Amino acid sequence: MEQSRTHGFAALALHLFNQNVFTSADFEKTAHAGVYLSRDGQKKFFKSYERYLGDYAGSGSVGAFRQHFKAQAYKLAKAIQENSDYQPFSLAPPPAAPLPDAASVPW
Repeated sequence: MEQSRTHGFAALALHLFNQNVFTSADFEKTAHAGVYLSRDGQKKFFKSYERYLGDYAGSGSVGAFRQHFKAQAYKLAKAIQENSDYQPFSLAPPPAAPLPDAASVPW
């Protein structure tokens, strides 16, 4: 799902590059001036991708990322069917509770 792309899959791609998982041999140029992963590069990527899907946010739970995607897809489908609001997944912390007014503090 698109909403998970930036904090999910972009993070995975950056991790793979930062860890030097790929070498120049894992890429090939095409006739259309593009550069793509070679077969071996694709194997490396998908092996890491499958491992990543199974351990969402370090939960250690097998299939946790897949379960998250499935739950989000059901929530989106329900919102569409019921014509109701859809609250997308967010890594942002919930808003903090407001501080009490200084005059109301009993000290």
